[in-house]
Amino acid sequence: MAAGDIIGSIKSNFITHILLAYILLISGFTVNFIQLLTVPLWYLGYKGLYRTCIINLNYLIWCLIPGAAQWWADADIYIHGRPEDFDMLGKENSIAVLNHRAELDWIVSWVVAEYCNILGNAKCIAKNVLRYIPVIGWAFWFSEYIFLKRKIEEDRKRLNAGFKNLSSFEQPFWILIFCEGTRFTPEKQKTSNEFAVKNGLRPLKHHLVPRTKGFTLITQGLRESVDMLYDATVCFRGDAENLSVRDLLKGKRFTADFLVRRVSLDEVPIADDECGQYVHDMYLEKDDLCEYHMNHDNFPSGVANTKYEKFISKKIPKNYWSLFFLIFWAIVCTVPLAYLTFLTLVFGSWTRTAIFTACVLTVILAYNVMLAATKPRSSYGS
Repeated sequence: MAAGDIIGSIKSNFITHILLAYILLISGFTVNFIQLLTVPLWYLGYKGLYRTCIINLNYLIWCLIPGAAQWWADADIYIHGRPEDFDMLGKENSIAVLNHRAELDWIVSWVVAEYCNILGNAKCIAKNVLRYIPVIGWAFWFSEYIFLKRKIEEDRKRLNAGFKNLSSFEQPFWILIFCEGTRFTPEKQKTSNEFAVKNGLRPLKHHLVPRTKGFTLITQGLRESVDMLYDATVCFRGDAENLSVRDLLKGKRFTADFLVRRVSLDEVPIADDECGQYVHDMYLEKDDLCEYHMNHDNFPSGVANTKYEKFISKKIPKNYWSLFFLIFWAIVCTVPLAYLTFLTLVFGSWTRTAIFTACVLTVILAYNVMLAATKPRSSYGS
């Protein structure tokens, strides 16, 4: 059997996936515990130091995601934009508006965030229930994410408080938002198009009609602390758009393109109706970009006589820090596991064996829960 076949067999093995889930859980719990120890800094008045600690601690676990994409699945990610904009990415507060067609969209955005040195302080607005989920939710809470309960009056207060809190950050941050509210599917597209026709809007071929209220509230609430809007569009080459997180764990290679337009927030209208129309126009452009990408397997960067002729494309290099921490956490987590497994199999009592088995089953359950969380659940318009 060739070396490539052996590696492919290892990557696709269920036991390997359970080990990866175990490493993510243990490393996450470890970082969560250290983050908990930094909380007194906040109450002692050292908010800047606390936030610096949290940002760096976040990176220790968040980097495993882009690391898995680039080093495990050998993904190629290309970023497209104006040359003068590349130097500013990651150095300023911004609202990043992304489309949401594929399961791996958010992973591509995390690869870009790591490339821009903003991964540890990239944020989103999340459902309140997420704050209670170990590892991911707890890290969100330590990172001062804005959590919503989907009760308009209460959420408005939470948003205002969150925006005020973000304005006090000394470190650059990104707020990542998906205005479609849920991932694209043909069924949801049908509902979206019915909504568009009913409201006199142009139906979209490759996206869902965006929700405007959230975008309006965010752009209005963050005007004092954010200068730039990043209009970002993600597309995949070939049939990679259909790949799942499970496919990534199997090491299936893919290529994706990330096009970003850096726009001054002053260009975004303040009035609700005008702001709503602005985001609709933004998604019409995303739809045209997606159509072009499907026909050419690339964005029109550098194409003459188009608005993107001054855009350039860069392949994002693999990050060696993410590789280092992948190896670091693999060693830290698996060496004790191997030792405990040996003791259990050779010298273990029935009690020890039962506890060990229960732990393995817990990791398997957590693995399946994490995969299920990446599947589209929300209905369009809910």
